[in-house]
Amino acid sequence: MKQTIKLIGVLLTLSLWMMGCSASITTNTTATTANKPANTASNTASTSKSNTTSTTDKSKTEIKDEKAEKPKDAKKQPKAATVPAEWIWYSDESRGYGFSLPKGSVEGEKGTTDGVDYFSAKTPDDITVIVYAFKNKNLTKQDLLDTAEKMLNSMGETVKTGTLASENDDFAVADADSVNSKGEKSKLNVLVATDVTDNYVMFVASDTASYEAKKATMDMIWGSFEIYSGGASGN
Repeated sequence: MKQTIKLIGVLLTLSLWMMGCSASITTNTTATTANKPANTASNTASTSKSNTTSTTDKSKTEIKDEKAEKPKDAKKQPKAATVPAEWIWYSDESRGYGFSLPKGSVEGEKGTTDGVDYFSAKTPDDITVIVYAFKNKNLTKQDLLDTAEKMLNSMGETVKTGTLASENDDFAVADADSVNSKGEKSKLNVLVATDVTDNYVMFVASDTASYEAKKATMDMIWGSFEIYSGGASGN
């Protein structure tokens, strides 16, 4: 599963910028390489001429609960998940989104590459979460899902995504199965969301062997994802 998640990070970024940008992101989401926290991606410092920023502290960093700062008028999914009271709220105000995670989740890599903000986390029971946020008003939700699948397959992953089920005009979700070159199997939930010119892609992943035990938690994570305006529908 670790290789699957790493490839997702690299290839999604490449696919989003097919029109001339050459970006790549490697997201190491193991708890032992979690990065120093930052309130938003805009707080990170520039580290190269390719406009890439990220945090680099290798210490394990537990994600801080930001429920007190959560906007009251955030756009929820139609069937928004009801999460346990002890869960924490993670928010990126600069990109306008937030979601809930089990208490004790740790932060992985976080930063910006060529205009694409990325954030990764790992829960105490080893569920990996990755979120990408970027501006491109020309991409549809199906475009995002199709491109991620094709690029992963072209780089050695055998990926099969299910039908993208529309939650409403702003949110859609699909399941995916993946096998890497070592034969390691993963199951993923892929949530896509649009907010006028902003786009969001969330991957929630588990190794296949423990997926059934983790499925309810995974559903609550992606089901809690919110955007901080009216969404692409304007509602």
